[in-house]
Amino acid sequence: ALADGSGCMLTVCVLNRTRNEVITIQAGVAAAVMFARGRGHDQPLTEDHRLATSASEQRRLLDLGVHLAPEQDAHGAPCGPLRAWPGGLTCARAIGNLGPPRAVLPLPSCSIVTVPPAGGDLIIGSHGVWGELLASHVASCARASPSADTAARIIVESAIAQHTSYYQEGYGVPME
Repeated sequence: ALADGSGCMLTVCVLNRTRNEVITIQAGVAAAVMFARGRGHDQPLTEDHRLATSASEQRRLLDLGVHLAPEQDAHGAPCGPLRAWPGGLTCARAIGNLGPPRAVLPLPSCSIVTVPPAGGDLIIGSHGVWGELLASHVASCARASPSADTAARIIVESAIAQHTSYYQEGYGVPME
């Protein structure tokens, strides 16, 4: 169930084998990265749409007159990531809109990237993965796994084991 002020993220990667390209569309916080096999480099396929880290999203919302500020704790002190108010959204790119009417943009960002000659491993993950694990660790898990299912299970279990994306005030209260 969606909480008040929530939206829905979407990240889709399509492999065009004829042109040897990956086409990616994304709205929200699920990010995709291609890890080249061999001595290649990591290739981000998506943009960062989180308000706390995306200057372009902050600028877009400020230009619309949307108020940006972190949430306040019980004592009125700022806590947590930057949010768009009213609604308290941490990301204002989404498919669907339960947040501030002018703020949420359903327009995805798009990219077209050539697949490295030796191939690569493409990982789509939420902030629960990328906020917990170094990209190099995610790449190692993917390369060491015999299948995509095994890689996904190992990456998710590694992210869960980190426990650093949870507020320390209460057990099991995730950061947004």
